[in-house]
Amino acid sequence: MSSGFDLTVLEELTSNAKQIQDDVLTEILKANANTEYLRGFLHGSFDTDLFKNNVPVVTYEDFKPYIDRVMNGEPSDIISGNPITRFFPSSGISSGNPKKFPGNDIFFDKVIFVSALRSLVMAKHFEGFKQGKMLNFIFTSSMYCQPLCGLVQRDEVLSVGAIFVSVLVQAIHFLEDYWKELSSNIRFGRVSEWITDLSCRDSGSMILGEPNPDLADLIEHKCGQQSSEGIISRLWPKTKFIEGIVTGNLAQYIPTLEFYSNKLPIVSTTYASSETYFGINVDPLSKHVPNAY
Repeated sequence: MSSGFDLTVLEELTSNAKQIQDDVLTEILKANANTEYLRGFLHGSFDTDLFKNNVPVVTYEDFKPYIDRVMNGEPSDIISGNPITRFFPSSGISSGNPKKFPGNDIFFDKVIFVSALRSLVMAKHFEGFKQGKMLNFIFTSSMYCQPLCGLVQRDEVLSVGAIFVSVLVQAIHFLEDYWKELSSNIRFGRVSEWITDLSCRDSGSMILGEPNPDLADLIEHKCGQQSSEGIISRLWPKTKFIEGIVTGNLAQYIPTLEFYSNKLPIVSTTYASSETYFGINVDPLSKHVPNAY
């Protein structure tokens, strides 16, 4: 879908929810009916009633052997009709142990779509939101490059967050430990040699650009203070709110985030799990149970 859409798309998507859900299921089955996993139940058919009757509800542990096979180099079509481009860890919140989830380009296109809708909602509530950037910490495995790029573009950042606020707290702890090295990278315009992932190196180097000793000095001043209180607001002074899910046992992180952000509003923009998004919060500043599509 074009990036030029507006919030009327939410009305369209929710005006006939059952039909849309049926269409989504059919689309998924058409793409995946011939995978090794589903073929045993559907025999190549993408009939939704056959799916409901034949495919059992399973746990992650039931499905894990198939994921492990693909992670170990077997073809993606064991579990996906489209090439799996990466695996990412779950938060580990529900069980205490992170799980590995496969993702393909279709999945990431959907994530981008939901993020665009979420941004449109936020623009209604925060003036000037469309004129800046969101610094969202997504993958803890490439944690170093994310704050590096965020620091270089600090004057453009209007919100700081993560899907789960526990990841954001991890990111701030990372900054507390590595701000000197990050500052050095910015001072000399070079990514640390120990960053070996080529995509991270290329992206980081592109964002870094030329050496920037003035910005490095500023970061050292902001991070070198005795306390980390307000560190988010110090490093990203245009930040209007903190974004992330803070319900359930994640509520324990609220005082920590208020400490780091000088009590900026904490906004939960989506209902989500590691596997997928469930809804968008259309009343993000409500102190009560939010409305969502």
